[in-house]
Amino acid sequence: MFDIRPLAVPIPGVTFRQVDLMAPGADFSGLEGYCDSLSCLHALEHFGLGRYGDEIDPDGFEHGFANMARMLSDGGTFYLSVPIGINRIEFNAHRVSDPRMIVDMAERNGLLLSSLTTVKDGREVKRATREDLADLARARYVLGVFVLVKKQS
Repeated sequence: MFDIRPLAVPIPGVTFRQVDLMAPGADFSGLEGYCDSLSCLHALEHFGLGRYGDEIDPDGFEHGFANMARMLSDGGTFYLSVPIGINRIEFNAHRVSDPRMIVDMAERNGLLLSSLTTVKDGREVKRATREDLADLARARYVLGVFVLVKKQS
C-alpha cells in the first residue's frame, strides 16, 4: 500500500510505504517496475487538490498517473477508477476527467487500454468501447473503471 499520509496503525500482512506519488522525478528507488498489478481506486481524482495533506498542484493528477505507470512491470496491469464526463475540477472534492484524456495519458506513459467499464447512477454497469468515449466525455458524472496494460519494452 502506498499513501502520502503516514499509516496510523500497522495492518498485519500489508506492506506500507509512504511516498508522494505526485512528485515529478521523485525518488522511486526500488519501485521502478515494482509490481505486475496495481490498483488505484477512487484516489487519483483527488491528487493535487490539497484535500489529503498533499500540495496543491494542477498537474498532480498527471504526475501521479505517470509515477504509478513507472511502478508497473512490463506487461503489468493497472486498474484505475475515476469519475469521467465533462472535464472539470470540483474543488476541493475531485476531478472529473474526459475519458479520452485518460486514454491519451495512458498511451503517453506506455499503457494500453484493455477495457473500460462504466457505472452510471450507481446501478447501470456497461462495458464501453473506444467509440463510446466521445459520448462519455459529455456526461455529467460516470464512474470509469479502466484496465490498462503496460507495453512490453
